[in-house]
Amino acid sequence: MMTTRSNRTTDLLHGPYYPPRVRRGDTLQCEIRGLVEVGGYTTAPIPWPRVKKTGRACLVLCGDLVRAVRTESELAIAEHWGVGLTTVWSWRKALGVGRMTEGTRELYREMMPRKLTPERVARGRRTARMPEAIEKIRRSKTGKPMHPRTRESLLSAARRPKSEGWRRANSERMRRQWADGTRTAGKDLTPPQRQALDLRQQGLSIKEIAARMGRQPENVRQLVARARTKLARASRD
Repeated sequence: MMTTRSNRTTDLLHGPYYPPRVRRGDTLQCEIRGLVEVGGYTTAPIPWPRVKKTGRACLVLCGDLVRAVRTESELAIAEHWGVGLTTVWSWRKALGVGRMTEGTRELYREMMPRKLTPERVARGRRTARMPEAIEKIRRSKTGKPMHPRTRESLLSAARRPKSEGWRRANSERMRRQWADGTRTAGKDLTPPQRQALDLRQQGLSIKEIAARMGRQPENVRQLVARARTKLARASRD
């Protein structure tokens, strides 16, 4: 019943967990079914009282099992109590437990380095910069207002004072990019910014550009303004 911490993804964080001491025929208060009669114990790594009934064994959701459901990962509970993940999710739902518990977060922290290898991270970054990916993201966000918290966070980050070291490093990076040709005037414009600026230079109004691009007029104004700002900075450098 006692478990120790290791690198295994099914380890329990807050053990040991002990089953209630009951006998066959005793009653227990189950968080799902109310007062139930005990039909015996399971043979899982952590033996647990089961409800007296025919068919598949049904565990009594009580005692330390409730504590485990609130804190441990679903994989750990399924392993030590001998149930399926669907059963664990139903227990969480009955107890009002959300998707993320302390055990689930710890599981993600342990598994993430195994899945996100440097090669996968680099491939994902390259894919995210492709025009097709940028356009797909644009379509998914077109017409949807930004969440107030997201907007406030972005504005706060933009207004936050930058250190002198950050300014020097950023300036040096820009100079290198202009010198080696990786950055040219207009090259760093996104496709929507370039399209909005081109249409604006052709004499179309903001409303006409918005209708053609399927965007809100305010969004088109921002695209044009940002494109002009980038070009102005490029010409100064």
